[in-house]
Amino acid sequence: MRRTLLLTAISFTIYVRCLFAQAGMLDNSFGTNGKVLTPVYNGAWAYAMAVSPDGKIVIAGTVDTPGPPDWAWGFARYNEDGTPDTAMGTAPIFLDNLGYIAYEQATTVAIQADGKIIIGGFVGNFYALARFNNDSFIDSSFGVAGKLFIDSMSLKALAIQDDGKIIIAGFSLGGLNYDFALERYNSNGILDSSFGVNGKTVTDFGNSDDGISAIAIQPDGKIVAAGTTYHETDYDFALARYNADGTLDTTFNSNGTVSTPIGTSDDIAFSLVLQQDGKVIAAGATYNGSDEDFALARYKTDGNLDTSFNSTGTVTTALGAGDDVAYSVLLQPDSQIVAAGYSYRGPDNDFALARYNTDGTLDSTFGDQGVVRTDFDNGSTEQAYAAAITPKGKIVLAGYSEDDFALAQYISGLNVGIMNLPLLVNSISIYPNPATISIQVHLTNLPSNTTTTLSFINLLGEKVKEQKVNTRDATIDVSDLAEGIYLVKTEKQVVGKFVKE
Repeated sequence: MRRTLLLTAISFTIYVRCLFAQAGMLDNSFGTNGKVLTPVYNGAWAYAMAVSPDGKIVIAGTVDTPGPPDWAWGFARYNEDGTPDTAMGTAPIFLDNLGYIAYEQATTVAIQADGKIIIGGFVGNFYALARFNNDSFIDSSFGVAGKLFIDSMSLKALAIQDDGKIIIAGFSLGGLNYDFALERYNSNGILDSSFGVNGKTVTDFGNSDDGISAIAIQPDGKIVAAGTTYHETDYDFALARYNADGTLDTTFNSNGTVSTPIGTSDDIAFSLVLQQDGKVIAAGATYNGSDEDFALARYKTDGNLDTSFNSTGTVTTALGAGDDVAYSVLLQPDSQIVAAGYSYRGPDNDFALARYNTDGTLDSTFGDQGVVRTDFDNGSTEQAYAAAITPKGKIVLAGYSEDDFALAQYISGLNVGIMNLPLLVNSISIYPNPATISIQVHLTNLPSNTTTTLSFINLLGEKVKEQKVNTRDATIDVSDLAEGIYLVKTEKQVVGKFVKE
């Protein structure tokens, strides 16, 4: 009995610590005190990251090898606790020099529904895509021997459609200036001629340089791109929205494009995220005259700035006394907004996060009044280039610390432990919670003889299961779901959440 009471007390203590751990704290269950450093050869720098539904983390970037070549693409996969995933081989890093002796840098990565990994970046004067199987070996069914070289445009971002087609984005030279550029490929790496003009679409914002840094695909198949355009004397945020066939969507700001000055000097958007209501959030940096600050802008579905966001539609945040740059933006399932990048805190840069409420104000419950900065090692420079929400609701950042791959994971407040979770509205009961095989759902407000559809949403915002119910009490099989936290919603609203063990 005493042993049972002791175990119960320990479990309750762990629960209380999880429940009241402040959002923004490093997650001590990840790596060493929330951080992971991976040294590789002469140096390794991560510029992109993707998280799979099972919680594994893939990062991609550049490795300084013993050579030749001196520089090569590098990528690594980690388990959800930050340990190297040895299922990919005996070492955590896999290099592919793509057959060229040149400076090579992987800048973007995505994971297909079947687990295959697509990496994009540049190789000398070319840009390229390569696809790898789940075991890290190159997928010879893609392109030519697993590789695809692109000489018509740069490659700064990629996204995978539900049908497996691959969209890449960046810029291409049009006359004397660079323009927004996108290409779409079939899942086998062959250019999709049904997209744009022979697989490519180009957008010129005017007689200036324009370039895409990030893209996202809406549920209706439309494509949103964000980056920058040079306007008169400086750079501004630039967005464009395309129909699924690659033509500009003229319902977006009447011509499919919009540019936004954030401050009085250069403004560059590096990332974007789509809200469930269709609004678009872009994030990057604005130059204030002496240094750079985090910059965000939110747009309505018609392309106009959303003035419910900080009354102007834009927000700037100085995290410290030096440069602060947001390279990535996330949307939590509770609609809070996370911007991530780096902040200068003399004498070097640190990983940096800022979390915002839906109205654009800083979330004072997160870190230090909405801001978190993480120093891996006094005297070294750290920069985070990519961020993601894990299936268990943690915030993970990837980049580098001096000359090593670096990751850090933070408690978001979404991961509230293993006890029963509070409901978002008083219209549903879910038990047991946590659950392993099935759950009982009691719909308090469901009228008699009414059918409703329950959708199960993971913490990446993806709908992973759907089931119709026509009774107030229903048993739903959840054995097919991966471990993690799930939101449950009807056609109109989120009504509950539970933990799948």
